Amino acid sequence: MKAKDYGVHVSLMRFGIVLGKRGGALQQMITPFKWWMGSPLGSGNQWFSWIHEQDLVDIFLYLIKEKRSRGR
Repeated sequence: MKAKDYGVHVSLMRFGIVLGKRGGALQQMITPFKWWMGSPLGSGNQWFSWIHEQDLVDIFLYLIKEKRSRGR
């Protein structure tokens, strides 16, 4: 936030787990199941916050291009 004092545009972002076909958390989460070592955790009805890698890229590009965006 100190960068704002120097006129730098600052955006604070918080995201869930990043998922994608060729990377992100999904690739690491699948590995134990490929080795027949994975198992369900809990009842299977739990949820977790996630975002697709392309959506994350699009958000970053928007914030770089759109100088009027504000908020935390």
